[in-house]
Amino acid sequence: MSSRPTVLPTFIVVGAAKSGTTALYHWLNQHPEVFMSPVKEPHFFSGLQPTYSGPGDDRFNQPLVTTWDAYGRLFEGSEEFAVRGEASPSYLDLYPESIERMKEALPDVKIVILLRHPTTRAFSEYVHLVRDGRETLSFRQALEAEEDRIRRGWRRIWAHKARGRYADAVEAYISAFGRDHVGVWLYEELRDHPETTFRSICQFIGASPDYAPFFSQVNVGGLPRIPFVHRWLNRPNAWLAWIRRWLPARWRARLRQSVDHLNLGKMTIAEEDRKYLDQYYRDDIEKLRRVLPDVDFSQWLPAPVREVNRVENRRSQPARS
Repeated sequence: MSSRPTVLPTFIVVGAAKSGTTALYHWLNQHPEVFMSPVKEPHFFSGLQPTYSGPGDDRFNQPLVTTWDAYGRLFEGSEEFAVRGEASPSYLDLYPESIERMKEALPDVKIVILLRHPTTRAFSEYVHLVRDGRETLSFRQALEAEEDRIRRGWRRIWAHKARGRYADAVEAYISAFGRDHVGVWLYEELRDHPETTFRSICQFIGASPDYAPFFSQVNVGGLPRIPFVHRWLNRPNAWLAWIRRWLPARWRARLRQSVDHLNLGKMTIAEEDRKYLDQYYRDDIEKLRRVLPDVDFSQWLPAPVREVNRVENRRSQPARS
């Protein structure tokens, strides 16, 4: 049995999928005080053993990081960095297994959680599969088919509804590591206020909040106007290898964002599907608000509820003299 490496991450981004984890990984990777695992999603602590059978899933059936030796190699040369991390969204999705293994190996690790409104997260995941030419069903048909798909061994990326129920996972992480070691931010904050949100995350993980990366959008959703361009950008090839070798990360991010914005058109969720999912997630969001009373979920609430909350908050404020 391999021995545990001496250099391991000091923080881990555990999810959620389609909630800004890829963008955050790339931003942190630009920070001079932060070392990020060269493999963004090692999935080591969730114990994934991929044998997926869904459309296009076969390219993910590759060996993952499953041993301490392999995991330790991800952090070779990082000894001089006081802040080291990785980002694997499966750790939130498969939280019982991940927490058990993580707590034993890294009892003092900082946990970073990004959450996105579950309805828009689910639709974004669906668009991702449509964009890649893997999904042929409508959004509602895909929601209705997901339980059967997962039962037949398709990747969890097809579980749009199930992966948006966050409350139990967040509560379990807080119970295991303590509230002061679990930082929770919303995707909507990261999208609308990237500078202040990034500074807050840096403070939490112990890196200087004064560094500002190029705040690129990564893994942008939408349908490609020119499919060949999208495929070229998302498959290994000699030109991309050359660009990665010679072009600094900040400029690569600028180039990728420009191409994505030009090539990807937007899809919008049908109103009846939005209402259906909003109702489906209502109880989980209410539990999440109880678990995280210090997090502002007002953007997730329907407009009438937001207005009631504003009125109640005004009533609770002391009168000014």
